[in-house]
Amino acid sequence: MRIEKKQFIFFGYLIFSTFVLLGFSELVCELLLRYPSIIKDTIMIGPLRTYHGNYERNIVQLNANYSQYDSLLSYTLKPGSFTFSNREFDKLMHVNSLGVRDDEKSIMEPEIVVLGDSHAMGWGVENDSSFVSLIEANTGKVVLNTAISSFGTYRQFKILERIDTRKTQYLIIQYCENDYRENITAINNSYVLPVMSKQAFDSLMNFHMSSRQYYFGKHSSLLTKTIINGFARRISKNKPKPEETYQAVDAFLNILKENADIIYNKRIIVFEINEFGKFEDNFASKLMTRLNSDDYNSINKQISVIDFRGIIDEQHCFTLDGHMMPTGHKIVANEICNKIRLSQEQ
Repeated sequence: MRIEKKQFIFFGYLIFSTFVLLGFSELVCELLLRYPSIIKDTIMIGPLRTYHGNYERNIVQLNANYSQYDSLLSYTLKPGSFTFSNREFDKLMHVNSLGVRDDEKSIMEPEIVVLGDSHAMGWGVENDSSFVSLIEANTGKVVLNTAISSFGTYRQFKILERIDTRKTQYLIIQYCENDYRENITAINNSYVLPVMSKQAFDSLMNFHMSSRQYYFGKHSSLLTKTIINGFARRISKNKPKPEETYQAVDAFLNILKENADIIYNKRIIVFEINEFGKFEDNFASKLMTRLNSDDYNSINKQISVIDFRGIIDEQHCFTLDGHMMPTGHKIVANEICNKIRLSQEQ
């Protein structure tokens, strides 16, 4: 009887100690997630960012409060106003009837149209702080922001079909490295992108929302998993061949050529922005090289390229989230406005 009591006490102590240790681990993880600058310059910041992105980050297009199903584009933003929040920001977003983050009057005959994904949409910053709004303020022209989170070049042009661009003088295109998958899928399918069903979209949103729920031990268990998976990926990662990096550029340019009626008689400014200011594939420099080839004589004179390598970097982005902070948007706006001024002087 005495032995059973000792065993009971031992197992009780073991369980209690495990909960205390797990609780302490959860507290440490929570503090790091709240104050990531503590380990920003260490190897732990990578797994912390991955964990936040995979298991915490609120994705605007996968939240029923912020987005709506679209039978041609998969989704657009939901018209109206809402507060979009994550660990590093809490910002009000105003969405017009087109389903994009801009006011209603900008839809009518815009002089400048911005195409892009979450970076151009102004993820994590006030509307007035986005480079789109800064361009409008600096040029005095009507600027329409059609950027929607995760849209590749193909869908960016599809949404342009819904507005009157006859008075549009400039198309400003923000490219992101993940645009390639959408672009090449559409090209390989005769320039038609398969669209998920509403049922599939609703299921995806439900999965996203449920995966963001916190439970005791989530930080410790999933961050550990993230570290192990990250180590395994680094071991098995194959670096792409140099010639393969041009495929993204060719896919992008072929999407532009396919939309010749939209880009006709318009100046086009193209630049790349990725999370954490990374430019691993040197898209801008390779785009400039391709534009000098005979394959793109029909459009190369319309296009100006801005290379933000060495100009935009990690210090201009949120520590965990990776999107640009207002400082980055200001730099982008200044460079674009300079391009516009130069084109007007020619």
